[in-house]
Amino acid sequence: MSSNSIARQNNNGSLPYGFIDEAVASLTSQGIEATRHTIYNHEKKLRRKSIPSEHPAPSTVRLQVRLANPNNTPAKVTSPSATTNKGGRPRGSTISAKFNLEKATNDGLEFDRTKKLTAGKIVAIGTHCLNKDVTQHQIEYIKIKEEEGQQRNDRKRKAQNDLRLKVAECKSIDESMWTAKHLKTMFTYKKHKEDPALAKTLTALKDQWNERRNRLSPTYTPEYYLSSTITDGLQPLPLPPPPAAAAIFDNGNDSAE
Repeated sequence: MSSNSIARQNNNGSLPYGFIDEAVASLTSQGIEATRHTIYNHEKKLRRKSIPSEHPAPSTVRLQVRLANPNNTPAKVTSPSATTNKGGRPRGSTISAKFNLEKATNDGLEFDRTKKLTAGKIVAIGTHCLNKDVTQHQIEYIKIKEEEGQQRNDRKRKAQNDLRLKVAECKSIDESMWTAKHLKTMFTYKKHKEDPALAKTLTALKDQWNERRNRLSPTYTPEYYLSSTITDGLQPLPLPPPPAAAAIFDNGNDSAE
């Protein structure tokens, strides 16, 4: 508070109009000058320590903030967790991304025949009846699923045929000449789900084979059973019992095993 301001007091001790504003302005200007002087001294110390000025210390940052905010108004600090989720993305982005994904899926529904068609998706694209486009979508979707099922069946048949060829090769060799590879092939051929783990040594593998050699040969599913759908509308005949099926597919000759 300056001496001129004090001299302007009235005789009755009351303060003149505007005195408080002048006093606050005077204190604020003095505080800013003092803060600037403190920052100057602090930066001077930092230069002595060879710390780059573009990376000020936290105390310098606080002083700069105080200088920019002389009234010391508390700043609103936003926590990162208040605006982001666990993945670091802004809150609400997961919901909006899911909405955009569903919207894009629904917008391109008439072109994507690999997705299953539901009543909700039909309504989402603005269709409320089973029109020609919806029917065509369902027909092509079923066709795609049939092709995928046929590919799985082809892989299954190929694996069965490869195993049959390996078993035939093993049977053409005398059992005394079998190696661990031959024995593992035969174990795969006559494997049951409840079988324990295979042994590690050749002698132990032969002992396990002596326990499993009298098992029936597996029954391979005929090709028409592997088809995902029956296009002619006829149901196939049921498979014969396992012993009869083994006799049919092995021609009743299992002596080599």
